Amino acid sequence: MQQQVYINDAALGQWALQVYDVCNTGNGYAFEGYETATDLLTGETCTDEQFLYMLADYALDEGYVEQNISAQCEVLYENYFA
Repeated sequence: MQQQVYINDAALGQWALQVYDVCNTGNGYAFEGYETATDLLTGETCTDEQFLYMLADYALDEGYVEQNISAQCEVLYENYFA
């Protein structure tokens, strides 16, 4: 099953980050890994490891609350076990 979290940031752009190993951390939900990201404006797929790391780091740190990453991951988690 393909799992994505969405990032919409003025500086970074709009991305669908392919994630895996979505888990309940006890304080919310998060993902442990990522594969690629799709630019939602152009449809291009990004595989650049440095950019993907930066996007994932942003999603799990600075953008965690702003981008509702916990809520997005909770939906993925619940859908996986449904």
